[in-house]
Amino acid sequence: MPEIERDMAMEDMIFERLDEWIWSLENDKPPTMSGVSSSLAMESLARIYGASQSGLPTIEFPRKYERSLRQIAMLQGKVRDCESEIKLYEKEIEAHSVRIAELMKEHEHGILTTTTDKLLIDFVTKRTKRPDSKALKTKYPTVYADVIKESQSRKVKVSVQPI
Repeated sequence: MPEIERDMAMEDMIFERLDEWIWSLENDKPPTMSGVSSSLAMESLARIYGASQSGLPTIEFPRKYERSLRQIAMLQGKVRDCESEIKLYEKEIEAHSVRIAELMKEHEHGILTTTTDKLLIDFVTKRTKRPDSKALKTKYPTVYADVIKESQSRKVKVSVQPI
């Protein structure tokens, strides 16, 4: 039989967090998202607050958020730069791949052996099946309306605009 030892420090920590959570419920104060992974926090906040509502007034942020907002704007710029660099690399890969694809013809795999290593080449056809939503909407509009699934997402986007 395996023996399980009780970790009193861990138990105290769990009960302390539980007491904080119960206090927040009793005092109508929602618990903070500190200590929660950012992706889970954003998912939870989206579920809690739901979709954005157009027509609400613009929120004026206090100065203490300037550093975080500037960091978001800078990182979003880096992501855009990386995405354009990725597109450039993908075009270059495609250009190099044309001659390789001509040599491969119907073959799925190839190999080039050198004195130091092997280059393994795959040119495999991937097949996916999904409904043609345009055809479904045209031929069966009522079925399309019944099976259409709406998804929602919200992301924070920061733009810097000179005054």
